[in-house]
Amino acid sequence: MAEASLSVLLRNGTHHGDGRAGQGTLFYALKCENITVNYGRTPIQIAIPQNKPELVDLGIVRPTVSISGVIDAVGGDPSNTANGSASISTAAMSSFSYTLNSATISYFIPYKNALEDFIASELFTDDSPLEIQVGDPTQPISSGVDESTGGTIYKVAVQSANFSYVPAMEDRYSFAIQFVAKAAEHVTFPS
Repeated sequence: MAEASLSVLLRNGTHHGDGRAGQGTLFYALKCENITVNYGRTPIQIAIPQNKPELVDLGIVRPTVSISGVIDAVGGDPSNTANGSASISTAAMSSFSYTLNSATISYFIPYKNALEDFIASELFTDDSPLEIQVGDPTQPISSGVDESTGGTIYKVAVQSANFSYVPAMEDRYSFAIQFVAKAAEHVTFPS
């Protein structure tokens, strides 16, 4: 995995290195300070006159993922003049290689305007989902052999984003992005 401060990866598709359908074209590593995953539930409470209410839980969940951190105002590698394989340029961005399930991909550390372009233009579709990877998803739940809190991948759609110019830090912005999400890949529901 990337260094701890870059353990949140955002992409506009899946992390495959073999050109499969749904493979992403933009791969970003974000400097996040906070990650929040929330599962909203909707149980129904039926009031019964002069009796205890009945509870009906239909198992409806509404996950959201919120991330926040800092992002540079300009790219961190002026020597990078490559545009990458996506419609949004990756020029001037620092990068590192990351391997997941034997596929090695270059992840870029975006600057504010590049991330803003991504947030405004990339859409979730079933064929090409937006994904957020938090930590190492290869072992999301401890197997007893390797104790691990693990990581996971969320398929998401952008709900809101904001960028704030931080006084006394003129070279960067703070950002907060909220996503609506499918349940984490490791979550299973009873059949």
